[in-house]
Amino acid sequence: MEKGLSKIINVIKSFATAHPQIEAFVSKPLTEYVAQNDRKYPILWLDYSSISPSAQRGQWVISMPFYFFDRVERDYSNLDTVMSSQLFTADDFLTKFNDNSCEYGFDFQDNSSVTAWILDFEDIVCGWQVTVSVQTGMARNENKIPT
Repeated sequence: MEKGLSKIINVIKSFATAHPQIEAFVSKPLTEYVAQNDRKYPILWLDYSSISPSAQRGQWVISMPFYFFDRVERDYSNLDTVMSSQLFTADDFLTKFNDNSCEYGFDFQDNSSVTAWILDFEDIVCGWQVTVSVQTGMARNENKIPT
């Protein structure tokens, strides 16, 4: 049975795969992804290096930063359009997981932060960093500890 962090990530990956405005779900370091010649946009990227779990009485609260972004023209002529569309996609993400916690077995707490960002490498990309706090149960039972 899939539990914990891997379950959360796989459910979110399934959401990204099914969403018509997301072409790729990326969870490897962004530097590796941008080095590829076959980059697809728009992207939902999970920044593994910034995941921050904390144990709290019978549950884990895991802070997870996700980036919703798309390519911007070099003259920034589509900046407003990209920022707007990526904000709508981020809203779809928050709506899906805030409203269906019973179905997935984890909750998005209502304290998500959303921050705009732009990155220039071979492509210029922009969008939104959405940091969610995901709450999931933790079965603390000494009998389950392998000894």
